[in-house]
Amino acid sequence: AIFNGFEHRLSALKRVFAWPNWLLFFAIVLPWFIGLSILCPDFPYYGIMKESISRFTTTEFHRTAPFYYYAIIIASTFFPWSFILPEATVVAWRNRKQWSKADRLFIIWVIVVVLFFSVSKSKLPGYILTGVMVLGILTARIFAQAFNNETGRAKQILWHATLPLLLLSTILAIALGVVFTDPEILRSRLATKQHDAFNLFIPTILPMAISFGIVALLSIAALWTRHSRILFGAFLSFPLLLMTVNFNVLATFSDIRSARHLAEKIATSIPPEAELVCLECMPNGLPFYLKHQVTVISRDGGELTSNYVLFNLKTLKPWPEGMIPFAEKENWLASRTHPIYLIADSNHLPNLQAIASAKGAEVKALDYKYSAALLPTPTGH
Repeated sequence: AIFNGFEHRLSALKRVFAWPNWLLFFAIVLPWFIGLSILCPDFPYYGIMKESISRFTTTEFHRTAPFYYYAIIIASTFFPWSFILPEATVVAWRNRKQWSKADRLFIIWVIVVVLFFSVSKSKLPGYILTGVMVLGILTARIFAQAFNNETGRAKQILWHATLPLLLLSTILAIALGVVFTDPEILRSRLATKQHDAFNLFIPTILPMAISFGIVALLSIAALWTRHSRILFGAFLSFPLLLMTVNFNVLATFSDIRSARHLAEKIATSIPPEAELVCLECMPNGLPFYLKHQVTVISRDGGELTSNYVLFNLKTLKPWPEGMIPFAEKENWLASRTHPIYLIADSNHLPNLQAIASAKGAEVKALDYKYSAALLPTPTGH
């Protein structure tokens, strides 16, 4: 709509909002919306007032960030192509009269998306995903212009952007090489609870150091030859090496964030008759990987990370089955007629130890973050 407004194409806007389009829209949406409203009467209010209006205008969802937040997100997630953007932006603005219709569409697209979510009180990286996608198209157009004209301004932009790429890749290659020779240099600067996670990444340090060294060498070759395709190769080498030689970095990070390995350990130690209970925690994806129902002891339901669940728990009395208020945990544990396999993360380990000690159970570490205790069936059951 904004693009058509800039293009003075009001007739296009009229066609978008023509009655056949409205009819098709409601034919698709209304059956779903009516069915959802019948099953969850409070969801229309929650979806419109909370997830849309409140999320944009208030800090209720605790996703606040400064106005420049997305500048940092673009610089990091669009790396190394983000080195191209500053000079390309200045040059593009100076030559705005030469923009094609596609250029105007893409540039307006990026500006509107980034500005809209920068104003929002709730910010997450994924909100501007479509804008980053368009930045990729615009960046590709710069490389295409450089390929077609080795003496043009586009190639100068790429040559200048390769300088910070060389500097940063050299620094990272040296720094990672030093850490590889003596991991304690970095480990000693981390919190104790982060040591186990850091140890998982140690095997990935040398490949990362070598990869950044390769990026640096390609950057030197690109700067020396000034050939646009070698410049492209220098920029392309980082994501290419990340997804091949350094894929274990992504795999290790995913494993840390996932409950897959935790589920494998639990499966070998939990008796078939035991009930699985999480104490003020909820490992991400645990019920999925374990194929086992999980009960959560919680103060407010925040462990589930679902805003709709939190919205419901504030007004729903009593809480649904599978959610146990923290204040009622002792009575609930005493009422069970089978063993309890109780899990807690490192932040709530003292509570787990206290409960296990009172029940005569032993606490065992499952991994660097989670521990568990098998509580016997209460006496009398």
